[in-house]
Amino acid sequence: SSVVPQPGVDNLIRTVVTDQNGDYICPSLPVGQYIVQVFDAGEFNETDDGATVTGSNADNQAKNWSYALTLSATDPNFSADFAIAGDNSISGFIVIEDMDLVEPLLDDGLILGGVELDGVRGGPSNDIGAGGVPVDLLVDQGGTQIVLATTFTASDGSYTFTGIPDGDYQVVVRPDGSIIDGFGQTGDPSLDPSLGLVLPLRGGIDNGDEDLVCDSPTAVLCDDQSEVFTLSGGTTITDLNFAYQRGFATTPVTMTYFTSNGGNGDITFNWETENEIGHAGFQIYAHVDGEWQLISELIGSVPGSALMVRQYTYQVSGIDAVWFALVDVSSQEEVTPHGPFRLGEEYGQNTVELEPFDWSKINLSEPSKDEISESIDQRLLPLLDAQERAQRLQ
Repeated sequence: SSVVPQPGVDNLIRTVVTDQNGDYICPSLPVGQYIVQVFDAGEFNETDDGATVTGSNADNQAKNWSYALTLSATDPNFSADFAIAGDNSISGFIVIEDMDLVEPLLDDGLILGGVELDGVRGGPSNDIGAGGVPVDLLVDQGGTQIVLATTFTASDGSYTFTGIPDGDYQVVVRPDGSIIDGFGQTGDPSLDPSLGLVLPLRGGIDNGDEDLVCDSPTAVLCDDQSEVFTLSGGTTITDLNFAYQRGFATTPVTMTYFTSNGGNGDITFNWETENEIGHAGFQIYAHVDGEWQLISELIGSVPGSALMVRQYTYQVSGIDAVWFALVDVSSQEEVTPHGPFRLGEEYGQNTVELEPFDWSKINLSEPSKDEISESIDQRLLPLLDAQERAQRLQ
């Protein structure tokens, strides 16, 4: 008549341990009334009829830590299911971006030009929420990550996991079959130092929100999933965000280093790559008067084998700017922006010291290069805002 075992009335007849899947069974029991009780629950809180518990022949509802039942002669009881809950939570957004060139946050929280590639944090954007995308929450079980729960993003791209027990977790986006299936990833929480998931990138320099952007130096961390992180004692993680873009094409260039130095309008750019396949060259943009402006010819790719280290230097005069972007151009005229890069700062690590290079011996006005440069400019036009596009067409 009672859920709580009564001394002298109820007798402990068997203790079993759950397996790696949380399953347990007590076979060969005679007909009668029983109480199933959870003993070693640690610091976990029980979930009473508040969680769905799946299993064959189960009633799918969690029971109290102490659960009374009647066992008949013909029907085994497979519904003595229990669940645990915690007070940790995780939330974030999955967005589809409509931006190509990236602009970072300034110290006062404003954005240059009001545009930011990751779009979720730091200001206005043309991003839209990616609704209906499946998101898995994985939990570490003895060194193996298993799916603990799956949710789907709301119409605004938001997702939330609540009532999470203490432990080590990972969030994984499943693009297949969703609205972002086939899109390129442009933002990943693994690049956000503010979440404490990884150390700041690019030689230990904390560049703020621009580290959220997936480009060649950080592409290895853009894998539809967060790093593994620990939740305990009511931890609340927000802004665990992912961003994607339709038609996002990355030319096969691995950038390892970029820097710009100079003053009084005279700027020298140095950068290094480790991998170029099917690559035509680079263009340099400067952020001047609130707009991105092309300040270079097409800088052709250094000849050589695909995997060799290539080093570049380029000089400009009469440019009053602090932020620059490097655009690599494939032989198929696909353009991929990198950056933005701040004047006077180093990004990545240079493999070999640069040797002086005499650009006066290079003729950048050959007809073939002009034709390529004009073709790339036309390719870039759709990426610019309407006002700048109109000015260029004039």
